[in-house]
Amino acid sequence: MTPNSSTAVDAGAARRTTSQKRKEVNAMLRKLREVLSGRNSELNQQPQFNDRLLDQKREDVYVLMHQQMSNLR
Repeated sequence: MTPNSSTAVDAGAARRTTSQKRKEVNAMLRKLREVLSGRNSELNQQPQFNDRLLDQKREDVYVLMHQQMSNLR
């Protein structure tokens, strides 16, 4: 084996390793994009306003306020 042939083998192995790393990085980037795009769609949706919950809380506060006021008399 000549010094040039061992260098060529080392360079080929390095290219394969770099290629494998590049594929792994690209796969990870794809997965991250999928995850982040899913979050963005969830964040872009407007939350639903819950009228019934608001009315219930309002009634609870009204009752509590009157109970407390009656104790002050």
